[in-house]
Amino acid sequence: MTLTGRAAIAVLAALAVSLAVNFGLAGFLVARSVPHRDPPALAERLAALGPRALPPELRSAVAGELKPDTPALRAAFRAVRDARQAVFAAMRAEPYDRSAVTAALATLRDRLDTVNTIGQTAILDALDTAPADLRAKIGLQDGGNGRRRPSDERSPTAQPPGGPPPGG
Repeated sequence: MTLTGRAAIAVLAALAVSLAVNFGLAGFLVARSVPHRDPPALAERLAALGPRALPPELRSAVAGELKPDTPALRAAFRAVRDARQAVFAAMRAEPYDRSAVTAALATLRDRLDTVNTIGQTAILDALDTAPADLRAKIGLQDGGNGRRRPSDERSPTAQPPGGPPPGG
């Protein structure tokens, strides 16, 4: 028996919809069951997210300084995560105890200070060996405010609005 006309179009449309749903479901199930790729190394993520005002060369140097500290960083981030959970638990506790929340927040602040110290030490170590011309580029990528400037303002020859300064 051969289908023709509207019946054939309806069967083909139903087949296409069925295949799309099945492939979508299969893709979803495979994506949930297959282990994900490893995220970038902890030191590289920290170096990329933290000192955004640093030029790329200095960011790479900071990442290099952080690599030997990766176990300490992992432990510090784990301690921050645990301290945050302790803060949440103290906030949810019944009855509410202000002193317990205050103590948990102080612990969290201390753990964050540890992470900051590790990162700042890596930045200082990278700056110790950075040439002056590279250090002169610090803060020029984002104007010092955490945002990237338009590409025409990033060029070293860009003029300030209104032309060159008087006498220059």
